[in-house]
Amino acid sequence: MVKLLQITPIKIFREEERRNVESSIVVESLVFERIKLYGRDEEWNKIDEIFEARARKQAKENINTIIMPVHCDESHWVLVLIKIEDTEIKVYDSNQCEESKDIEHAMPMLKKYCENSKWINLDKGKEFEIRTDIQCPQQKNSFDCGVYVCYFMYHLYRSSLLQSKIPSDSKAKRRTLKKALLEADLDLLRTA
Repeated sequence: MVKLLQITPIKIFREEERRNVESSIVVESLVFERIKLYGRDEEWNKIDEIFEARARKQAKENINTIIMPVHCDESHWVLVLIKIEDTEIKVYDSNQCEESKDIEHAMPMLKKYCENSKWINLDKGKEFEIRTDIQCPQQKNSFDCGVYVCYFMYHLYRSSLLQSKIPSDSKAKRRTLKKALLEADLDLLRTA
């Protein structure tokens, strides 16, 4: 499941990036791991390079949104959305009743990185707000978090709202994702 979430859906959503009007990039969970492990200023240049390479590869300028599926606590996935213009870091978590130590530990470092990154180039004195209270569909079990992260990415790229915290049907989400994956460029799936 970890490899699947790190490769196949990300490739498909990167294809969506090319067609998406809003300037956004999708980055692997690796970036979050680097921020968590290397929360020091001297390591942030490496993270800047990852973001810059992603933006260059997609021929994007003025990136406003960074979408990052995050594998945390060794068994859970959340979606982190960094809105540069709005100076917000939003965490879409389908299991909000469980506290994540990784998220709790790394979010302040991610905030500090965003505020000090040369690549993001934030105006002096501006601060990012961390939002972990995002209203989004909640899973009914302990194993569908990966499906929900893909579902959140799917809806974010289609500008759909994810407002409800009501537990929802994972089977319906799986059908939606299956259809989206099957309709995607199959060459992307063959290279995964």
